[in-house]
Amino acid sequence: IENEFLSKAPQYEDMIRSLLTIFLISQSRSSKTSKNDSASPFIERIINYINENYSENITLDSLADKFSISKNYLSKLFKSKTGFGINEYLNIIRIKNAEHILMSTNNTVLEVAMTCGFHDSNYFSTVFKKINGLSPLQYKKSIKDKTSLNHK
Repeated sequence: IENEFLSKAPQYEDMIRSLLTIFLISQSRSSKTSKNDSASPFIERIINYINENYSENITLDSLADKFSISKNYLSKLFKSKTGFGINEYLNIIRIKNAEHILMSTNNTVLEVAMTCGFHDSNYFSTVFKKINGLSPLQYKKSIKDKTSLNHK
């Protein structure tokens, strides 16, 4: 996944989503609990929905309503099959898309935050820094610095 992200080969974003889906499927197959084996395709549908709609206002409640499941069961099932909480997974997907936007546009941090489904730029910056170790502005600057070095 990291190699795809760094290479920026054509359709690398689609490849990252596919690799992440493969990873999550592998995780669910290796799960030792067989009572939830039929849940894997269900979780895959939820993952696909999140990947396609990450910029929308997705919450545990909205997912539970959309997929007709109790939010407590959904939360436990998602965590057991993926290793991520729903909000944690959603934030990772949003930040990975934000990274791409920061690298490829001159959008402000607020614009990137809103585009990726964050409604608070401070929260966006906090989550971004937690995942990347850099603020969005530091990340953008580091990418520009790398790019300018490559063009010299």
